[in-house]
Amino acid sequence: IVLPVNYYEGGIIMSLTQFIANILNISEDRIETLLSIPQSDGSIVIKLKLCVNIFNCPYCKGKLKIHGYSQNNLRHSVVANKQCNIVYMRRRYYCKECKITLSENNPFCNTGENITYATKANILEDLKNPGETY
Repeated sequence: IVLPVNYYEGGIIMSLTQFIANILNISEDRIETLLSIPQSDGSIVIKLKLCVNIFNCPYCKGKLKIHGYSQNNLRHSVVANKQCNIVYMRRRYYCKECKITLSENNPFCNTGENITYATKANILEDLKNPGETY
């Protein structure tokens, strides 16, 4: 997204991070890193990593450590009349006690899916119009 450092929305001046957090429906303080990359085809790629949320193993209650990251490519609704894709760097955790790996919770979509909740909501909203088709 090519926006100034401060973006004006409905009488409120907000930073680019605040604007994208609002679009993604997450709180700004959950975002660790954020990069917005305009593409040559006019679409937007938002690359982000959420803040660390260390928790105990749900199986043995052992302590988890960060094992690595996996990249999730998610399709998001249109933003500012441009197609938007999210590259979400999801953390993998490893339990030293029971030797399993877990992924952090994904606030954007269900496990195994690549379409965000917001996109699904927009599709359902559009389908309320009897003139719309798949």
